[in-house]
Amino acid sequence: MSGMSFNSENNFYYSPMAYTARCSSVVPSPTPIVRPNGMYKSSGDSLPQFQPTRKLDYELELAFFISNPVPSGTIVSPESAEEHIFGYVLMNDWSARDIQMYESLPVGPLNCKAFGTTISPWVVMPEALAHARTEPRNQRARKDQIPAHLKQDNLSQSTYEITCHAFLQRSGSEVAKPVSTSSTAHMFWSPGQLLAHRASTGCGLLTGELIGLGTVSSPEELWPDKSLERRGCLFEITNDGKEDVNINDIGGRWLEDGDIVVLEAWAPGDDGVKIGFGKVSGRVLPETSSSMLKTTNKNGTHI
Repeated sequence: MSGMSFNSENNFYYSPMAYTARCSSVVPSPTPIVRPNGMYKSSGDSLPQFQPTRKLDYELELAFFISNPVPSGTIVSPESAEEHIFGYVLMNDWSARDIQMYESLPVGPLNCKAFGTTISPWVVMPEALAHARTEPRNQRARKDQIPAHLKQDNLSQSTYEITCHAFLQRSGSEVAKPVSTSSTAHMFWSPGQLLAHRASTGCGLLTGELIGLGTVSSPEELWPDKSLERRGCLFEITNDGKEDVNINDIGGRWLEDGDIVVLEAWAPGDDGVKIGFGKVSGRVLPETSSSMLKTTNKNGTHI
């Protein structure tokens, strides 16, 4: 989350953030997303309960698909990592923040990030983004602390200037109102560095794997436009639900049933042409009651 502030001791500057997911939850726009259930403690609960999330959120992200596989046991450099990137999509990495915070203490997030992941209808090739090539705006100042396996010689062409927009259509409203505008150029890590880090354990990568780059948020000092938010998720915009969304009379703190999230992204092309990723949209549907959840026996039939 590039828009958040971190001190020099935070491991964000030494090890990129990442979450595991599952391919079954990756869906194309505009597939609806059902409010997920999960384990967490609400205010006043003495024990965690299996219950629907009350802090449903979206995350504005860019992601890429793997083309050439990385063999198991192989480590790649950030420069050579780009040889394994097929193309980019815009992505909404839906998140359940209350489930996430409970799962993250002390182990790590799992179900909170893997119930729904919406991707754009278009996969944009790296060649189409040639005119969007740029340098991560805030990495060079910290280049001396980048670990050896993530050092990238040609920072000036290592990432992209892609402008991203988030819109929210509250339930009962007829229009989606703009919430935020931010840029991938303000993200700390480049796509090549993130791929290199993902493969650095020797796990290998398979053709078709999808890797997200993290929430696209712009730091205040690099984004002077105050007419819209610059942060790519409600968790950041509302300070974890402590404040209302104070933009375009949208109000509220988290996503409500019936809300529609719409994401867009545009990159500069040749002769002033803009390269679009297509809209990423999804409506929030009410949760499936835990008493009505179907279970499956060993023969694969519902019981």
